[in-house]
Amino acid sequence: MKRFIFVAREILSLLDGPWENLELEIRWKHVRADLERFVGGGIIVVGTNGYMKPLDPAEDEIWEIRCIDPDPSVRIFGSFAEKDVFVSLGYRYRQDLEGKDSSEWAEVVRACTADWRKLFLTYPPHSGSDLHDYISDPVVYL
Repeated sequence: MKRFIFVAREILSLLDGPWENLELEIRWKHVRADLERFVGGGIIVVGTNGYMKPLDPAEDEIWEIRCIDPDPSVRIFGSFAEKDVFVSLGYRYRQDLEGKDSSEWAEVVRACTADWRKLFLTYPPHSGSDLHDYISDPVVYL
């Protein structure tokens, strides 16, 4: 493994099942595969339409991993503890989030910031000035 993801208990239960129906099982097995791309050292595309991206405001250090196939698409939210170590803090189905400037997105940032503080107290999330400060190659920004 080249990179690491620590998964919130709530997300882990969805990744491992049991699931309420076959549709959820298929959806969350795809999410697992998406997360394994990060852990396995696969190419990571960062940007608006990429695999992951930082949310605004950037100084909060909240990122999203975009699991878009199949519908409903899922967003995994979290922060980096250090380079190549992502800590998932929550998830949302994309259909439950309005536009990027909506109150739902602001609530995601607030909830993730609060959850980080509960877990790590005074230790802030990892920050950097360059994409490579967060993720090892292969990584590209589009």
